[in-house]
Amino acid sequence: MNKDIEKNLDEIIDFIKSQEEYKRCISLKKKMKENNELTSLIEDIKSKQKEYIRSNRDLNKEKELEELNKKLEEFPIYLEYNNNLKIINEEIELLKERLNNYFTSIINIDL
Repeated sequence: MNKDIEKNLDEIIDFIKSQEEYKRCISLKKKMKENNELTSLIEDIKSKQKEYIRSNRDLNKEKELEELNKKLEEFPIYLEYNNNLKIINEEIELLKERLNNYFTSIINIDL
């Protein structure tokens, strides 16, 4: 990759990392890892997700998964983390869309 492109990409990444929502996500993630009950629940959810997929989307497995997800949403720290993560992901998606639109408009030829 061209050094100028790498430099500019690093600047974009640094910009995202400087956002308050990103910093908050990192901080909350550390706190969540310290919460054994939350960590255990997240691991259970991951396990149940795999079971659900392997079961060809069995409705009973889906209900179990939904119940675990409801429990997860009872943790304010998780909700805050998830909200901040959504904001960061939206920003990244906007960047990708803007880049894609820019290059599409340059490359495509109007006939």
